[in-house]
Amino acid sequence: MKIFVKYILKSMFEKKARLILLIFAIAVSTGLFIGSMGAVQSAIESFTKPILQSFEGKEVMITTTEKNRFYAIDDLQEKGITGIQPSLVVNGLMDTDNMENVIIHSRELAYINKNELIEKPNWNTFSGNKAIISQRISNDLTVKEGDNIDIIINGENLSLTVVGISANTGLFYPDQKNDFAVITPYDFLEEQLGASGKYNFILAEGTEENIKESITTFNESNPNFKATELFDEEVILDQLEQITGLFYAMLVIVVLMSSVIIYGSFKLTITERLPVIGTFFSQGATRGNIKKVLYLESAFYGILGGVLGSGFGIGILYLIHYLLSPLRDYGIVDAFTFNHAFIMYGLMFAFVISIASCTIPIFKTDKYEVKDVILNSVDTDKEQGWIKFAIGSVILIAVITINILSPNWAVDISPFLLLISLVGLIMTYPKLMDVVTDFIFHRIKGIFKVTGLAINNTRSSRALRGNVTLLIISILAMVLINSAATSLKGIVIDAFTSIDFDISIRDFRINEYSSRELLVEKLKENPNIDANSIQQIFFTDAKIEDANTLVIGMDPSKYKNYNHYFEFNSGRDAALFSEFENSDDRVVMVTTSLADRSGVSEGDHVKLTINGWTHDYKVLGTFDGGLYFTGNFFYINSGKIKEDFNFHTSQDIVFNTLVAPDEVKSDIEGMVREFGGTPWTFEEARDLNLEQNKQLMDLLSIFSLMAVVIGALGAINNMIISFIQRKKELAILSSIGMTTKQRAYMIMSESFICVIWAIAILIPYCYLAVSLVSKFTRLIGLPMEIQFELSSMIYFFVASIIIFFVATLPVIFRNKKLSVIEEIKYE
Repeated sequence: MKIFVKYILKSMFEKKARLILLIFAIAVSTGLFIGSMGAVQSAIESFTKPILQSFEGKEVMITTTEKNRFYAIDDLQEKGITGIQPSLVVNGLMDTDNMENVIIHSRELAYINKNELIEKPNWNTFSGNKAIISQRISNDLTVKEGDNIDIIINGENLSLTVVGISANTGLFYPDQKNDFAVITPYDFLEEQLGASGKYNFILAEGTEENIKESITTFNESNPNFKATELFDEEVILDQLEQITGLFYAMLVIVVLMSSVIIYGSFKLTITERLPVIGTFFSQGATRGNIKKVLYLESAFYGILGGVLGSGFGIGILYLIHYLLSPLRDYGIVDAFTFNHAFIMYGLMFAFVISIASCTIPIFKTDKYEVKDVILNSVDTDKEQGWIKFAIGSVILIAVITINILSPNWAVDISPFLLLISLVGLIMTYPKLMDVVTDFIFHRIKGIFKVTGLAINNTRSSRALRGNVTLLIISILAMVLINSAATSLKGIVIDAFTSIDFDISIRDFRINEYSSRELLVEKLKENPNIDANSIQQIFFTDAKIEDANTLVIGMDPSKYKNYNHYFEFNSGRDAALFSEFENSDDRVVMVTTSLADRSGVSEGDHVKLTINGWTHDYKVLGTFDGGLYFTGNFFYINSGKIKEDFNFHTSQDIVFNTLVAPDEVKSDIEGMVREFGGTPWTFEEARDLNLEQNKQLMDLLSIFSLMAVVIGALGAINNMIISFIQRKKELAILSSIGMTTKQRAYMIMSESFICVIWAIAILIPYCYLAVSLVSKFTRLIGLPMEIQFELSSMIYFFVASIIIFFVATLPVIFRNKKLSVIEEIKYE
């Protein structure tokens, strides 16, 4: 065995280009695999860490069960919790052109962390409009101790005097120039808000083994208070589920491409080593010995690729960590950490993909006759049989039938249907090529001799057919992403076209109890705004039974004239919406997608949890949510969301104007920003949504780009395989008159014909593929009807021709060095 290991290592490093290709294919797949696994964890950490830091290690938020705006803590019992920290908290704005967001925390002295202060105030005079800011904000705004900062709270201009500077830890950790916190004495906001010794924001630490037990213990002991977790990690995971689902789908394509590369490279390795294998046979080695040697070599490739791939994956995770670091503009990036189990998973993944991809070429050595191997006369290109064609056809027909009938379970297995249909296509097309190419060859071989040979070679050469397979997979990946992006753009435009508003006020940075009502009253005073069209829309996370979802609170009488994406005024949903509009009971309308996911149906009584409050509601009916907020949400009357769930701050205020929207926006922009909002015209809101969706598609395009790169490298590999396998044949053709230029023309023609075949095979299949991907989008909660754009194939055709032209150049150079005498000296 020692001799075999030495031979393997020497052989691996002899062919450096192939070694690099194999390791690259394995490493890219492994790196993307690790990156896809760790991206979710990085996204969660980037969201949770600043929150945990700014909440100063607290884990529990406490509110009152009486739904009052402010509440006292005299009756609060610290059971299950400790380290209580009460405050008055309100959002405000800097009175500057940039109107930076300011979060004011008014606290009593006992609840201010004095250990992190760089410049300490005089605590004896710390009252009224005094403020403590962070060192970072002091530098960014060039504000020092004794200076004033002007702020706006609910439209009222106020001034604070800076009397202390703190290090950027705890509450001040996430401070940025346009969004930061200040600490003021308790009596400052007490007077402004009329709190009278009460609070609106209480945090604490848990004392039990976990947070849920602490919350349960506290709630059981405090009937007048309600403790909840600061954030629900399950909600974050649900929000990321759609993106991660798309990432893993694209990862499958990259892995499939890599598998084809490894398969082809190992097949080339075996082909080149036939004389050596023959020598081993002649010295008494068995087929089992040869298999062990080949598997061992495959394992070495897997280990090397896995190690490099793990490094690549960690690099991807660091890049994600860096890009998601909220303070990187200040040069502050937290220490990078990752789950070390990812490395083990990556190595296992690399090992499995390497062994699995090499299994077929290794097992095919069983079919070689020992005599042929010793004499190096193995025929590796055989005629395509009908059995694989028949099996592939049955698979395709079965998938097409399921797709047309479209039973409910077809959505659940749509990824499998897409994968198995692609396998069926790859099994079917070689025989189709065989029949059609043979027909064409016999009719043109006497007229276009070299072109005829090129056409016939694509039929008979497995390596060239492998190029067609690579092209099919890589072009398919680009087609699916391009079709999804185009369809998504059309859906967004159609959705916005069906929504009736001129201006939307959103992105609120002030969530004070009454700020929205005050803003609405101001808007009604503007003569250029249609006062009757003004409506507030509420968005927040909720739970229906145990399913995390989105809830939309609205005024049904106004909403039906605003949102024409659904048929609420007339059509299939009109009766349901009319019943919803006229009902004073606790009722909701649920999308069919959410109903399927949560297991609820029309007439059910369900538990709704919003803003920490839970009530029983009746599902009045279901409707198709389409792609509107990914089709996973439910509607509730805005009056009920305020009354039952103590949720008073809307996230969107929309209205129509009586003059040009741009004119009204310019008129109200300053006033709106005093309330922490940003006005957007219809066109601006639409373009912003398109840009956000484009960013997602651009991210997914990285995977398709990887598929193209891997495909190009695989094409070079397969071209070399084809050339090596046919060197004797090319030498014979040269001996009877074929020139070097004609050989080069033939090889180049083969590449061109491979592209034509790939495009011709893909065009009809793409209609099936995009339909299956449409089902897959429903599975991951992003329902889209994707349309295949036939015209896009022109661009993919041209791009493929260029890529394959470049891929053929190394073979052309090898062709020039072909020695006719050397190749046929034993004939």
